[in-house]
Amino acid sequence: TRQLLNCEIDVGILSEDQTNPELFSIPYCRHPVVLILNRRHRLAERDMISLADLEQETVILREKGSRTREVFEQAVAAEGLTLHNKIEFGSRESVWWAAVHNIGIGISSEKEVIPHADLVKRHVIDREIHYHASICCLKERRESRLLESFFQLVREQSLL
Repeated sequence: TRQLLNCEIDVGILSEDQTNPELFSIPYCRHPVVLILNRRHRLAERDMISLADLEQETVILREKGSRTREVFEQAVAAEGLTLHNKIEFGSRESVWWAAVHNIGIGISSEKEVIPHADLVKRHVIDREIHYHASICCLKERRESRLLESFFQLVREQSLL
């Protein structure tokens, strides 16, 4: 956002909700949030896992400020649950690594899950957890021919 507002870049892909009045944005794609588990984890044999199942499990989260973490924690709170055992890592690769090594259950954007022979991906049964990415530019630059053409292509190729 800062780079857009400082005119350092013309276009950005942002995962946070856009409410800044200086920005024009269009939704681009949807990111479902999933659980990633070592295939030997006791919950891995289930097709779907409830949020309540996670209360006593070790849950591996990204750092504060991660959109994946934010929407996951909102879903947990909306169910009135508390995660008692959380580990925080500063990258999606660290969350993935910890899940592969059966340290706990990782929380990840489905689109960012790296396939691995020891890893399974599961959806939460209680609710659909996801966030949207938007493509943004400064409102004052939106009407340039180049950006208007670009946004038209984005609308045609939207992954929603």
